[in-house]
Amino acid sequence: MLSDVPRKHCILGNKDIFAAHCREFGLHAVEPVAIADDGHIMFSDTSLTRLPACDLFIKPARGSGGRGAERWRWQGKDMQGQDIYTGTAGRLAEVELRQRLAFRSNGRRTIIQRCLSNHPDIAQLAGHAVATVRMVTCLNEDGMPEITDAIFRMATRPDCIVDNIHAGGIGAPIDISCGQLGCASNLGVDAAHGRLRHHPGTNHVIEGVRLPFWNDVRALACAAHATLTSYVIVGWDIALTTAGPVLIEGNSGPCLDIMQRMADRPLGDGRLAHLLAHHLLQGRQSSIPNARRQCHHARAMTG
Repeated sequence: MLSDVPRKHCILGNKDIFAAHCREFGLHAVEPVAIADDGHIMFSDTSLTRLPACDLFIKPARGSGGRGAERWRWQGKDMQGQDIYTGTAGRLAEVELRQRLAFRSNGRRTIIQRCLSNHPDIAQLAGHAVATVRMVTCLNEDGMPEITDAIFRMATRPDCIVDNIHAGGIGAPIDISCGQLGCASNLGVDAAHGRLRHHPGTNHVIEGVRLPFWNDVRALACAAHATLTSYVIVGWDIALTTAGPVLIEGNSGPCLDIMQRMADRPLGDGRLAHLLAHHLLQGRQSSIPNARRQCHHARAMTG
């Protein structure tokens, strides 16, 4: 991890701490409805005592790759006036879902969020999951965030609730100047897919599509990184909704292997490699005086 932040204090490694950070700096990010921890549910709005009547997305506070995520669809009220949700464990009343989430939070802090909806322009590419832009920013030679690479991630299976490539999704490279998609690919586990000009689930064209709110997406990623300049490089996950781009999370390990796979080129040929080499050289040069001081001190101690 290219950062001087100790892991135990890592803002990007803890989703509820990251949400609080975004709130503090006015970044448009997905807000947790509640946090479930050690058998208790703590609502962000302290006046609430029940889960909201809407679709809910549940995920571990710490984790990656979409592992442990659940989606619960709100189905309205039953004859007794109870809110009903359907999801991983079938059909549950609100009180039953709340009890389930509290019980499952023992030993695993959990985030409860309202489900986001994809912008209509990308709905045919997203399947039943929220599709996201993975945008990589790196501090440049002047210490300012610079966008170097981006891909658009899409779910392919109707039963998949996350767009992660490791969960069977696909990704398309994005022209960072204008937001236009290239041909998509997966991780290469199925050579039959090759390079995809159309979505394998909906047959909707991928290549050439321009993503909505592209300038706003770029601005959001750079603004977010500007609040966390202790990180040299960050991979941002950004959803595209009717209300504009929404920051989902930041990743100190931005999965550069996936970025290379989707772009079909080594990142060593691009701007990111030059910036990382710059920071490594800066770090090496700053460490030389320290090493010399330590050497002189050791000689003085030994006479």
